[in-house]
Amino acid sequence: MSEYYDWNETRTYDADITMVVGARGIGKTFGLRLCFLRDYLKRGICFCEIARYRDERRGMAGGYFGRIQDMPEFSGYVFRTSSESAWIAAKPKDGEKPAWKLCGYFVSLTQAQALKKRTFAHVGNICFDEAIADRRDRYHGYLPDEFEVLANVVDTVTRERADVRHRKPHVYLLGNAVDILNPYFAAYHVGVPGRGKHWYGNKTFLLDYVPGGKYSEEKAAGTVAGRMLAGRVGGTENVDNTFSDAAPPAFVKRKPRTARIEYGIVWRGDKYGVWSDPTTSYLWVTSGYPSDTSLVFAITAADFSVDMMTAKKADKVLKGFADLFGAGIVRFDRAELYPRICDLLRMYGLRAV
Repeated sequence: MSEYYDWNETRTYDADITMVVGARGIGKTFGLRLCFLRDYLKRGICFCEIARYRDERRGMAGGYFGRIQDMPEFSGYVFRTSSESAWIAAKPKDGEKPAWKLCGYFVSLTQAQALKKRTFAHVGNICFDEAIADRRDRYHGYLPDEFEVLANVVDTVTRERADVRHRKPHVYLLGNAVDILNPYFAAYHVGVPGRGKHWYGNKTFLLDYVPGGKYSEEKAAGTVAGRMLAGRVGGTENVDNTFSDAAPPAFVKRKPRTARIEYGIVWRGDKYGVWSDPTTSYLWVTSGYPSDTSLVFAITAADFSVDMMTAKKADKVLKGFADLFGAGIVRFDRAELYPRICDLLRMYGLRAV
């Protein structure tokens, strides 16, 4: 590999939560594990590795130290793991037994309630790898209220108190550019991110959206998987680290003043306006709609109120909208609206693109 992710530079930002979205193979997962182990050896800070589901936790724990134990830097140590914990010991002399010390924990979000009965000590580094789920994996999608579940797990493993001075814990979220509608972008109102590092949430959430770089070019041309994905959606996500569900630039244009509101849509608590323009053949989608809009469709039951029509009555209108969307004549006044409308149409059982 020609380049690795620089965790030393990123960690100087001292963010509460750091999210790194980078292509596979740039060393973000392995590099962070090295940081965690060094923190334990120097300062006694334990780590906690989080998986979304229990079966994922077992796989993560089993091979956690696989490459680390072969590094000269750690030749004086031995390691072992169970499905729940990680231990380290100085390499024993012949005939002696290792003096094992607990250095890390493995947990899953689906065990959030049960974790409250476990004991955690000195946890200061928390990592959730594969935080961005691939929507094409029907068996390992997001949990309901996943961001809140993660926050509760962080509280459980750190036992952090606001009235006691202590060393601040740090949370690290790692992922690939496979879903721009992930719950972590939504929680911090990220929208369509720019490349590089950006602060959100009053400088509590640091997002580093890593450019593809030289390694991505090498992988695209120099590996079997890279050549298999050339020119396909999976190629932009896995090699170039580009969100395939982000808005094409041509689809993002400001709504003209001559446009008039046709109807409103309420979807997962957000409001969207659909407008037509007599001077063009396009429909326009905006965030929100005028208060006097006469026709509003509630797509989910949670959004329903007495002045809205049911989602069933919206069938004909939304199918017509999906047809126009697929024909490429729908425009959005903000880039982040595009993936949300795509998600709406997919969840509603319509083929958007």
